[in-house]
Parts: sequence; structure tokens; C-alpha cells
Amino acid sequence: MPFLLSPAGSPEALRAAVAAGADEVYLGGRNFNARINAKNFDRKELIAAGRLCREKNVRLLITLNTLAFDREFQEIKEYVTFLEENVRPGAYIVQDLGLAVFLKQAFPDIVLHASTQMQQHSAGAVELLKNLGFSRVVMAREATAKDIKALCDSGIECEVFVHGALCVSMSGGCLMSSMIGKRSGNRGECAQPCRMRYSGKNEYPLSLKDLCLAEHIPELAAMGVAALKIEGRMKSPDYVYEVTRIYRRLIDENRKATEAELQALRNVFSRSGFTDGYFTGKTGPSMFGIRRESDKQLSKSVNIEKLPLPRRNAPYKQPEALPLILPEKNPDRIIPPSKQKGFVFRFESRCPDSRMIKKYYDSAARIDLPLWDIRRLGDITEYADKISVILPRTIFDSDAPDVKRLLDYAKNAGVRQATVSNIAHLDLCKDFYTHGDYSLNVTNSRTMALLERLSFSSILLSPEANPKNLSIAGCAEEYIVYGRLPLMQTENCIIQNLGEACGENCGGVLVDRTKAEFPIKREYKHRIIIYNSVPIYLADKIGELKKCGVGLYTLLFTDEIQDEKEFDNLISLCFAKAPAPFPYTRGYYK
Repeated sequence: MPFLLSPAGSPEALRAAVAAGADEVYLGGRNFNARINAKNFDRKELIAAGRLCREKNVRLLITLNTLAFDREFQEIKEYVTFLEENVRPGAYIVQDLGLAVFLKQAFPDIVLHASTQMQQHSAGAVELLKNLGFSRVVMAREATAKDIKALCDSGIECEVFVHGALCVSMSGGCLMSSMIGKRSGNRGECAQPCRMRYSGKNEYPLSLKDLCLAEHIPELAAMGVAALKIEGRMKSPDYVYEVTRIYRRLIDENRKATEAELQALRNVFSRSGFTDGYFTGKTGPSMFGIRRESDKQLSKSVNIEKLPLPRRNAPYKQPEALPLILPEKNPDRIIPPSKQKGFVFRFESRCPDSRMIKKYYDSAARIDLPLWDIRRLGDITEYADKISVILPRTIFDSDAPDVKRLLDYAKNAGVRQATVSNIAHLDLCKDFYTHGDYSLNVTNSRTMALLERLSFSSILLSPEANPKNLSIAGCAEEYIVYGRLPLMQTENCIIQNLGEACGENCGGVLVDRTKAEFPIKREYKHRIIIYNSVPIYLADKIGELKKCGVGLYTLLFTDEIQDEKEFDNLISLCFAKAPAPFPYTRGYYK
């Protein structure tokens, strides 16, 4: 029987979760958690929370699920020291790989859970995560039932969200709030641009309905899912109590929800109903909705203070902490930094024609091309030595056979480099030199050091990182100096959801209330990437970037190749390191 894991965004919500029968609760302190705008817990309240959970045999999980900067590690160490001495949590939920290694080195006996923000869509990283001390993976919310089952069978605990708000962006991959509002979703500050109004037939094309898997409890239990998780640290104690109470009953009785129970869940909170589209694989416009006046028929308020607090029958059996086993770098699989200097030409969504690749072959240190479009180019053997194929941002276990076929095609054409967006994809790229993509979310030197141990030849730093604040690494450092930054990747077609026709080459524009236009491009398997409305431009700052240790300067192209003359002018501008004559952003570098 799976455990029921409930949210606690406040001491009142914690009491509600315990009263309603949660086996586990997750909560955060005032810093370093992905719901920094919840009430959260001060240190006195954390101590009381630990005491309550021990008395009631409820396991307490602490969220440390944000990206960390170098300057924050000592503060985090002091915070965890306090928690270990005074709160004694059962586990820590962590997103940042470098932070995970740091914590296991400082506190060998702690238990780690891999946050959904770590973007684990498959079982590909299980052995590596176990070696880093993780005993549980919180599956990305976009996973289907088939992909959840694959992780359950992989030898690590699998935790699955069953109820609550959904991000339209792939888990852990949203930069939209960060880049347009300086409020990073990866740092717990998301301003929820997905809930805002945009132009088009559908004014809310990014707003998903809340998740509800209450009709799939027996199926999830049969898969061997370790924990069923309710989202809601920003929700009220009434919400936590009612949702936990209903799922407690469904788990205990191993059955689907009745219509009356579904209606009770809708009464507490919904956005035009619920969705199970990711789980069933039935994505599309039906997954989207907003919170209307008719949804705001809240159920009767519960007096949380007067609720009895039951004690679980048996103490929670704490899993054994896994030892830290760091990978050993393989020098034979690394291109030395001295051989990686200059401009990286990165073509998003589709490959340019072969003539353009030949034209700029000598000028490029590397040419990044989307793996899913590589066959359209035909014979690429004469320039294959400089090509790195960009793997899809998301690769489910069900996608892996197709990705392997594409990689075999590239390998047979002479390509020996791959740009990898997730540690779970490393096993697919054993025959390639690997480059770390921006979606690895590298914001600190410790994550950089771990990826160097994993034999990455270069690392493209997160757009949320300023290279001035990182120690110079042993592998080549890369930074985007031109291009529209990818803000979201979605499993649903946003073009279709805008009410427009979509097809093999579908694309379009998302227009916000300020009339800013965000290009939309199709990616692998009809997934979608939304790009920033203006490009970043740092080519005139390359001298400064060199002093920070950056040796590779990525030029990220979307629509620029449609006008060859303008494209040539842009390249000349970047090569000259001249100021830009067009609107641009400096991003987090400034």
C-alpha cells in the first residue's frame, strides 16, 4: 500500500494533514524551498513540527528543492545542522545535484529524495541517483502510467503527484517567470505567468486544470508506487484536510473515488474541473482550464484546532541512508577545454540547410543541431566532426528506442558529440563525447564539479547563473551570448490550444498583455518550446566572460536563418563583439 504524502504550507496545514491521516508530510523553512511565498515555518515552528510528527508516527520531509548559488552553501549547512539537531526529519527533498553531494558529504546519514524539479521522466538516472544518496525519485508530473511503472520497476522508490496544481511547463524546466519578471520558479518565487491572459481565441492557453488521479488509486498501488503526493503548500488548511481525508479513504480501501467524492474534491478547489491527461496519455485542450466564479463554491470550513490528531499504528520505518559514491571521470571521454574555444552555433527546432552549415563550418567551434531533425540534412559526413546533436529535452522510457535509433543514425554519419539536457540521458550517449545543456540547471560550482566527474566535455551554464559567481571549472564553460532563451517546454501543443491550426511544422506567437510576442516552436514528438520575446545579447561582453572562465560562446538561433543576409550581418556583429543595434536583454549577467 502506498504512503499518503500531504502538503503543509503552515503549522495549521500540518495539523490538518495529520488529523486527516497523512502518512508523510512535506514542508519548508523560510528559505531554500520551491514555495517560498507560502507561510512556511520559522525555526520554533519547525521544532514543534518535528515533535508533533514523532508523537503521531508521521514522517516529516523537508523541502530543499531549489537551485543553490555558491554563496549560499554555508548558510544551508548551518540550516541543516539545526534541522538534524532539533527537528530530525525523515528525508530532504532536493533539486540541485551539487547541493545533494554537498549534503551527503556533510551529513552522511541523511536520506535524500529527488525533487520533481530534477526533471526525471524515466528510469535512466536511477543508478546514478542511488550512488549520490537518493532513495526516492519524485516522478515528473508529465509521465504516463506506462512511464511511472518503468520507474517503479527500476529499484528505487517512486513518488507520484496525484492531486493539485500542474505547471504547463515540463517539471523543473520553466524560465518564464524568471526571465520576464525576475522571479525564478527554480528559486521558489514563481509569478505564475501560465495563469495570465494572452491574446487569441483561448485567452488562457497556458493554464492547466488541477491534477486528480482519484480514479486511478488501485492502478497506482498495483504498480508499486511508494508514495502518493498531494500538491498544495500554498493552499488553505481546509483544502489540505479535505483532500487528504478523501485520499486516505481511497488508499485504505484500495478503490476509485465515487462521484460524490470527486464532487467534494471539486468543491474544495478546481479550475473548471480536473485532468488526468498526462497519466492516461490523452493530452490536448481538454486539459486546460481556469478558476471561474462557479468553481469558488468552497466546502464548509473546518475548525482545524478542534480536530482530533490520530496516532499512526506503527512508527514509520526509516529507510537506510545510502552512501555517497561519486563517479570517476574518464579522461578518454572528454575533449580538453584547450580544444574548445570560440563560438557555438546552435540551431533550435530545425536544422539549417547543408549549405549554411558548410558556410560557417570553419568559423564555429561546434555546431549544435537538433537530433530529431538530423536525417533531413542527408549526407553530413564532411562536417560531422564539428556537429553535436542536441537530445530532446524530455525523453520518457517509451521514447528511448526511437532516440537510440536517431543516435545510431548520427553515429553512422560520423557524429561523435551529443548535447545532453538530463543526467538520465547519459546512458544513451555512451558512444559520444557529451556536452551539458542549459537545462541541467547549473548555478553553482559544486554541480559543475559533479558533471565534470560524469565526463562532460563542456557545461552550458544555466541562464539564471552569472558566471562571475562561479569558480572556474576543469571542463569547458559555455554561456549563451545571443539568442531568444527557451522559457518553457510543454507536452501539449500551445498552437492548437490558442485555437490555431497545427501540423508537422506548426509554430506561432504567444502575445501577452503588454503586446510582447513570444515565438512558439515545435520540438521532438510535437512537444513545444516557447522562447523569450527579445534575445539576450552579450557578444560585446565576451572579454569579461573570458575572465570568468567562459571559453565557449553560444549563439542560439530560432528564426534568424530565414533571412540569410540578416543572418550574416548578425554573425558579423557577434564576431566583432560590437554593441547590438536591436532590442535585447542582458539576462542575469546584469
